[in-house]
Amino acid sequence: MDAAYIANIEIVGTCNLRCPACAVGNYPDGQRQLGSLGGTMPLARFEAILDKLALESPVPKEQLFVALYSWGEPLIHPKIDLLIRATKERGFQVGVSSNLNYGNHLEKMMLAEPTEVCISLSGFRQATYGRSHRGGDVEIVKSNMQRIAEIREANDLDTKIIVAYHLYRHNCGQDLFEMAELADRLRFTLNPVWALLLPLEKLLAARDGMIAQADQETVANLLLHPDEQFAIARENLDLKGGCDLQSKRIDVDVDGAVRLCCATFERGTNIAADFLDQSLDDLHRRKERSKLCDDCMGCGANRIFMASDIDRWMEIGGPRIAAQGYLNNAGLGRLDAPDLPREQNLQAELIAAHHADDRRRYEAAHAALARRLRLKYGYDAIAFSAFRSRLTQRSDAAKVWRRGFHGPLDPLRLYFAQNRAARRFGLTPTLHGGDDLHDLLALARNWDEGDTRYQATAQEIGDHCRRLLDRSAVA
Repeated sequence: MDAAYIANIEIVGTCNLRCPACAVGNYPDGQRQLGSLGGTMPLARFEAILDKLALESPVPKEQLFVALYSWGEPLIHPKIDLLIRATKERGFQVGVSSNLNYGNHLEKMMLAEPTEVCISLSGFRQATYGRSHRGGDVEIVKSNMQRIAEIREANDLDTKIIVAYHLYRHNCGQDLFEMAELADRLRFTLNPVWALLLPLEKLLAARDGMIAQADQETVANLLLHPDEQFAIARENLDLKGGCDLQSKRIDVDVDGAVRLCCATFERGTNIAADFLDQSLDDLHRRKERSKLCDDCMGCGANRIFMASDIDRWMEIGGPRIAAQGYLNNAGLGRLDAPDLPREQNLQAELIAAHHADDRRRYEAAHAALARRLRLKYGYDAIAFSAFRSRLTQRSDAAKVWRRGFHGPLDPLRLYFAQNRAARRFGLTPTLHGGDDLHDLLALARNWDEGDTRYQATAQEIGDHCRRLLDRSAVA
């Protein structure tokens, strides 16, 4: 999602699965009601919440993302299409996150055309998936993924589909690779995410050495033990920078109550009984005064939930992933879809076409690749500006460049290739954007496919781009 502010609205107060790393799954039956109410949110209450957000939003409406979920399964809601449409009518972005085991409302959900749909899963085979998505059937999930792809294609929808693959020690091998292939075939974005022990209440208990017996197996299966996560977070506490979960997010439960945070579960930590009775500014002030927030930020738990230290996580967890046989894309700090043949071949075809002076062949490859990346990654084009912002993100607090999200291709090589082809064929360059690319244009004029400078790893390309951007900033 590309949003400045997020409002989680729990439209369904329970879930159909019992995943062991999630609060709905790891709270015993007698304690689940501490945070899970059950039921569904009435349309009238939902619209009243939206109207209040429209009046009090701290950001322009198009930059506010309404997430129709928190701990529950939104596809259970029989009026999910009406909720999506109501959100869009007010100019907000809207997203659904689902385990996709319940498919009764798939078609009407997709035809309402949410901004994005996130599919939560953790394996390709049932033996793998069932261990961490307890109670689910991955074959149903894959069937519903196919249905979503067909509905999107048949109706020419712009909804972005994300496959959130939860990474554990047991599922980073062949299962991950096969799910990446399926996502690529369906033109979905694969976004592996590090599984954590949830909610905040349990993570803080683990910090204090109190891990429930029932959670021991789950904790042992995490790529990073909570002790390792907290040790890394403590290394960077001096970076400060606040907490986006506190300042840029609000979480409304199915009955209208306001949670302290999207990471908290127990209703005893709520900051208001009814979102409609308090101003948004007042709710954020209550969050700022929360002792639980102070405890969380004081020990770095918020950094864990925001994956702020992903580079250090990769230093420790990366070898554990590689040991299962999955090599992440060029060793970058954040995992993304592997370099799969389908897109790799389109890239090679585009480059080969301009070497062969074959304009028709080039244009066909160009169109196919641009459409594919637009569907998968939300790019309007193979934009260098998108590549720059995703691969080299500047942290103003730390005054350093950080590695960030990246696609599976080599955008810099594509950028050079399309510039040369554009000059050769007399076309207008369309695969890049921005006014600060003079240095790259100069390099593109002299670029050669065999130049060893561009046979480098993605890490080295990232370093090269950072130098150019620093030089541009000085200029």
